[in-house]
Amino acid sequence: MLKISFYYEETKFRLRPTAQWRTWLKAFCIKQGLNHGELSLTMGSNDWLLEKNREHLQHDYYTDILTFDNGGVVLSDSVNYRSADLLISVNFVREYATSHDILFEKELARVMAHGVLHLTGFNDDTDENQAVMRVEEDNAINLWGEFFESQTKVFHVEQSSKFVDSFVGAGDRVVPRGTFLTVDRVIAKKGKRE
Repeated sequence: MLKISFYYEETKFRLRPTAQWRTWLKAFCIKQGLNHGELSLTMGSNDWLLEKNREHLQHDYYTDILTFDNGGVVLSDSVNYRSADLLISVNFVREYATSHDILFEKELARVMAHGVLHLTGFNDDTDENQAVMRVEEDNAINLWGEFFESQTKVFHVEQSSKFVDSFVGAGDRVVPRGTFLTVDRVIAKKGKRE
């Protein structure tokens, strides 16, 4: 069995709905042959991850994710046990998503998948390997879409300025009045994205 846990350091961000994220990530791990073990994902700030990057890898730069493989063993053809920690900068992911006009949650899913892919033998050290890894990340995003599709609603924007004002700093685009937006159910219930 694969146990997936989420933790938070130096951030107010909380992954919601946690159970759905866990189910998606577990399904992706199993597709990649990682079916037993413990996967810990800790999400934090840019500065927190920079400190981890300096401490563990002696790298002095910001990044979106650090993947630590704590070891594993192939117990049989069908049992691949692995223990790992994925450390993610929520700020870095949000900034990247905003600057590239990508939905934050999609970019977060891509980053999580990127860490899992490193655990299962993929590398991004050459242009060719990066291209292969990007295809696998896209597969993960497609799977993510299947899991979260039922959680989206469509709203008609009557007063876009009022709607957009409620999302200042959340990375959402200004949308002309009368257009349709796909909005996460969490936004519909709480009026904000976490």
